[in-house]
Amino acid sequence: MVNFSIYTPTRIHFGYDSFERIESAKEFGEKALIVIGKGSAKKFGYLGMLEKKLGEIGVEYEVLEGIPENPDEEIVEMGAEFAEMSKPDFFIALGGGSVIDAMKAINAVYSNGISVKECYGKPICRALPSIAIPTTSGTGSEVTRYSIVTDKKAGTKRVISDYKLCPSVAIVDPQFTLKLPKSVTISSGLDALSHCIEALIGYYSNPVIDAIALEGIRIGFENLPKVAENPDRESREKMMLCSLMGGIAINSVPTGLAHAMSYPLTVNFGIPHGMAVAIVLPHVLRLMNYEEKLRRMSEVLGGDAIKKLEELFEILGVPEKVEGLSKEQCEAFARDVMANKEKLRNNVRIPTFEEVREIYMTLRG
Repeated sequence: MVNFSIYTPTRIHFGYDSFERIESAKEFGEKALIVIGKGSAKKFGYLGMLEKKLGEIGVEYEVLEGIPENPDEEIVEMGAEFAEMSKPDFFIALGGGSVIDAMKAINAVYSNGISVKECYGKPICRALPSIAIPTTSGTGSEVTRYSIVTDKKAGTKRVISDYKLCPSVAIVDPQFTLKLPKSVTISSGLDALSHCIEALIGYYSNPVIDAIALEGIRIGFENLPKVAENPDRESREKMMLCSLMGGIAINSVPTGLAHAMSYPLTVNFGIPHGMAVAIVLPHVLRLMNYEEKLRRMSEVLGGDAIKKLEELFEILGVPEKVEGLSKEQCEAFARDVMANKEKLRNNVRIPTFEEVREIYMTLRG
C-alpha cells in the first residue's frame, strides 16, 4: 500500500431532476454570470430553464454566450472583460466541457486581474464561486481543477490547473444530454472513457482512484455503443456517470501521454478532442506497457484490454490514420509533447522523442 492524497471539493448533485438543486445558487450571491456556448443551450430550452429558476429564487444574471469548441486565449480575455463589466458574485457554466473550461479560465483571469498567459503553470490566488451544469457526457470538467485553453499561435493547448477553479457545485443531470447529436455523443464519450483509462494507468494512481476508474471503464464500455446507436434514458445516465467518474479520477491522477499527443491533432486538424485521444490511446498503451493495470482492465472487460479497446473504436468509427499529417508535423508535434512536462510526469516512464515521433508517423494517411 502507498500513501496518497485525494481532494474533491465540489458538491455533486447527480441524476435526473437534480437540476432542481440549482435553488442553492442563492448562497453564492445576488448576481450570476451565465456562460454558454454557441446555441444549443438556447435551442433546446436549457437556458430558459435556468433563467426561470434564477428568477424564482431572486438571483440576477447576465449571459455570456458564444463560447466555441476548444476556447482560445482571445475568447478567455474577452470573457474576462465581459465579467469586469458585469461584476458577478459567482459564475454558472451551462454547456459542454469547452464552456465549463472557458468559465474557469475567465474566472481565473477576472478574479486575479491577470492575463490568461499568466495563469499557465502557476497557482491561482483567488476565484469566485461557480456552478457547473454539463450538457455533454465527456470531460468531467464539472468536478476538475483544470481549464484547457487553445494557444493558436503555438498551435497547441495549455492547461490552467488549480483546485480553486473546481466548481463549487456540479449539477449533473442526464436530461441535458438527451438531445445530443451522435457525433458529440461519441466524441465526448470517448473522452470520458479515456479519462478513466489514463487515471488507472497513471504514475500517481492509488487504490481509491483505481476503483473509480475501473468501474468507469466498465460502464463506458457497456454503454457507449448503446448511447451512440440507440440512446435511451438509462444509457444516457450511465454515460453521465462514466464522465463524472472520469472527472473525479483525473482530478487526483492527471491525464498523461495520450492526452498530450491528442492536442496537436485537435488544434491543427480539427479532430474532436475525444476522438483525437482515442486515435493515439492504443499506441500509447502498447508503448508504455502497463502490464498490471492492463491485466486488471482485461479482467473487467473479459478479454485483452487493448484488443477490446480497438474493437470498440472500430464500432464507433475512430479512424486509424490522420489524413494530411506530414513528416515535418510529426517532428514538430513530438517536440511539443516532450515540452509538456505537466502531461509527461504522470506516465510510468518518460517516453523518448523518437518514441513519440514514431507513434505520430504510424498515423500518417
